[in-house]
Amino acid sequence: MKKYRARWDHWYWHNGKKCGEGSSWLTDDQHVHFTPSEAAVGTLGETVNRIAQMSLNEPGTVTNGVWVLERKRKGWVAVQ
Repeated sequence: MKKYRARWDHWYWHNGKKCGEGSSWLTDDQHVHFTPSEAAVGTLGETVNRIAQMSLNEPGTVTNGVWVLERKRKGWVAVQ
């Protein structure tokens, strides 16, 4: 079975200007964490549901960044 996880690529704003960016991963408890090893891993459906729930609960994850679906192969790669 293919395994997936969700990465949130986000940016930081200061005084109306973009001043930085970073990545975080979605965890089982509906939080984002800066360490990839903390990421929730599951099926495609489970991962998409986690993203949808997080987007509803924390709309800033949509307005201040983008969700990237990653799939486990030899390493973790973004799904195109």
